[in-house]
Amino acid sequence: MRTIQTVPAAVVLTVCLSCITRIDPIPPYENPDSPIVFAMTYTNYAWGYQHNGWYVNDEGRLYRTDKDTSFKFENVRHDSLFTKEILNQLLQAALMTDEILDRGTFSDMKNLIGPSVRGELSTARHLCADAGIWTYFAFTGDAASDGYRSVLLVMAGDWGQKNLSEEAAKLFGLLRQHVEGDTLLLPCMP
Repeated sequence: MRTIQTVPAAVVLTVCLSCITRIDPIPPYENPDSPIVFAMTYTNYAWGYQHNGWYVNDEGRLYRTDKDTSFKFENVRHDSLFTKEILNQLLQAALMTDEILDRGTFSDMKNLIGPSVRGELSTARHLCADAGIWTYFAFTGDAASDGYRSVLLVMAGDWGQKNLSEEAAKLFGLLRQHVEGDTLLLPCMP
């Protein structure tokens, strides 16, 4: 009699286990040799062309740019593919500063990239006119292409969109605090 009760229980358990959805592990930060780990770009055409921003390399060093480069960041969105050469060209066109992020903070920030990759994006909305667009990105490795993919954190200004993951929001806050000193007032936040 005991065997008859065990068999149905085993069948029910097998069926239940097969219904469980497999959740992929969060991808780690996978680009130890990426020329750029984080970036913020501002682009505005309203009163003449403006393109400036900053980049943080894999050593935590800050680069600033206020130049018209041949690479237009307004074409970059979430999950855009970059080659190492393009990222190196962006760094070469920028001004290397003496500013280096604290190692512990920088490590914490890099650890938030993997979970941010999985974040869904809000719907892009028109928010302002003539404000320009501030776009904040992280970059992660793409083994299939031997390149790097952009991870949108926040886009604010004329158009607004944000990564809805808690990790992306935290990363955006850390970038604002430690790179910009929270001094930049962003109009029209999503």
